[in-house]
Amino acid sequence: MITVAIDAGHGFSTPGKRCLKSLDPFETREWTLNNSISIRLSEILLLDLNCAFLRVDDITGITDHNLSSRVSLANRKKADYFISIHHDAGINGGTGGGITVFTRQLSSEAEMELAQAVYDEVIKCTGLKGNRTEPLRRENYTVLTQTKMPAILIECGFMDSATDVPIILTDYHAKKCAEGIAAGIAKAAKLEIIDINKQEPDVDTSDTAAPSDWARDAWTWAKDVGITDGTNPREPITREQAITMLSRFSKMYRL
Repeated sequence: MITVAIDAGHGFSTPGKRCLKSLDPFETREWTLNNSISIRLSEILLLDLNCAFLRVDDITGITDHNLSSRVSLANRKKADYFISIHHDAGINGGTGGGITVFTRQLSSEAEMELAQAVYDEVIKCTGLKGNRTEPLRRENYTVLTQTKMPAILIECGFMDSATDVPIILTDYHAKKCAEGIAAGIAKAAKLEIIDINKQEPDVDTSDTAAPSDWARDAWTWAKDVGITDGTNPREPITREQAITMLSRFSKMYRL
């Protein structure tokens, strides 16, 4: 099982990191947008890709952990990939924009493969290609240069673009960005996407007290580490239950 470190960039109150007021009267904070994608990405990794995830930022947004501490946590936990999720600015109310993916200046082959795969899949899912002449760029950001695993920073649209803002404020965009990032990770890591709604034809679903064979290892692990109490593994869960389990997992990896 691979582990993906997820960094929802900045904190809720980081100065200046918000949507342009003339385009968004609520001046939605960048962390809110980043976090929305991060939550959905966490769910997809856990449920559809059978991957572990590690949130290296403060999941409440209250504390803006410095970049070195985020990287240090990912390195200490030996994550396999590092994904830093952001939204950009610099259009000043114009109509340009789009999605950009960054890697470090001296990128490894694995890093470039991850960046290309994530960019291609996010564009496929969102359609927010924009007018970036260099959608794949190299910069020596801390979260890219200090990580010991393949790392990318993705800008999921511009917070001051008249084209992008109406799109990036939607739940649909957050969902599609998360799907694209997950698909890119799956492609780079050569992972098989699990259809969690698929019912194996030879499994007796009348017994909800025991997990199906394909889910047994993951279910046992989740029960052993305290994410779930392990009861009725084949019964559907509510959104509240799903978020509670994700929160337990995130807190466990923030030690």
